[in-house]
Amino acid sequence: MFVSPIEPAKGVIQSSNNDGSTSYTNLSVGSKQKKKKKKILIIGGNGTIGKKVTEYFKSKYEVLIGGRTNSDVEIDISKSQSIENAFSEIGKLDAIICIAGEAKWDKFENLTEEDYYIGLRSKLMGQVNLVRIGRKYLNSKGSIYSTR
Repeated sequence: MFVSPIEPAKGVIQSSNNDGSTSYTNLSVGSKQKKKKKKILIIGGNGTIGKKVTEYFKSKYEVLIGGRTNSDVEIDISKSQSIENAFSEIGKLDAIICIAGEAKWDKFENLTEEDYYIGLRSKLMGQVNLVRIGRKYLNSKGSIYSTR
């Protein structure tokens, strides 16, 4: 009798016949299995641009909105621990989209050094840390998208 070292594909049952041969039955043939929607996190999904992006993706994907307030998942991208906590709560994702980041806007002569650090902590390091931490929570072939 030949024993295959290869496992049958998912949804296929392998059985041995009386004559020593092996049969395979595909459980998905003729059945209507619901395909699971891909799960994406949109950070900043309640903002001006984020609402449009969220609206676009909701018809095809399971969408979670992340943000500091009024969101499915609380996340502050300026704090690494907040990023880690959010991903631990959510689990695996197929995509992470970041349309968030805080910056101070004013005339150049009115901006202080601290005003620039707000953007550096949020827009720059927040998005760097989002990728650094978030990549561990992506499913195979997952993606991270970030705005400038």
